[in-house]
Amino acid sequence: MYDKGVVYIFQSFQVRENEIVFVLFFTLTDEYIKISRLIVQVAPAVRLFLLGTRTAKYSTQNIFITEPIPGESTEHYYLLVLVRRNREASNNCVQDRIETVCSSICPMTVFVIDFEQFNTWLQEGYHFAYQVTTKAKLLFEDLSISFGDINEVDSDTIKESQKAAYSKGYNMTKEFLAGADLYRIRQQNKMAAFMLHQATESALHAILKISIGLCVSSHNLDKLIRYCSLANKDVTGLFKR
Repeated sequence: MYDKGVVYIFQSFQVRENEIVFVLFFTLTDEYIKISRLIVQVAPAVRLFLLGTRTAKYSTQNIFITEPIPGESTEHYYLLVLVRRNREASNNCVQDRIETVCSSICPMTVFVIDFEQFNTWLQEGYHFAYQVTTKAKLLFEDLSISFGDINEVDSDTIKESQKAAYSKGYNMTKEFLAGADLYRIRQQNKMAAFMLHQATESALHAILKISIGLCVSSHNLDKLIRYCSLANKDVTGLFKR
């Protein structure tokens, strides 16, 4: 159950009348420890997964060395935070709060999803949920709450879902672009801009569904671009801000 090279830190908190025991899974990396602790402090987190990182290579050169010293650093984190349903703040607000408090450590893109919803996806064989639970690094876990059965969706179902997402996204994007062109001809620029926004949003939602199997309700283009960049390196260049 326990892996070598991993620090297990047990912490208990008093939540209302019941004591809930948490276990935090940390690799020996200061950044993971700091990020996990900050998130637990500002969000009702149940699970915290590291989905990926974006790294940058660099070269150090100076007058005291004859050969450049190569190196690599993490410039962006992608995290999934599963939370208890919060009536006081939307998941979008929780995401903004997490990304703000963690920005002093490293820029990051955070997916915030209700634990109950994610657990339902897991039992229904939702591809995104299966990939996360079987492949992502678990940084934090609330031991008082457990997952249900994990069911994997078959590859044929995944392909059909991707085809449907592509068809829907392509058709919606095409229609919004046609609308934008019509409003441009009529010199109704505000409506043309709105249609362009809708076209971009539709395309990004399709890319996200096809690439990682996730549907989100966000209309924020900046967030959608960052979500899609997790699996598609060309998105940022295609949709320049």
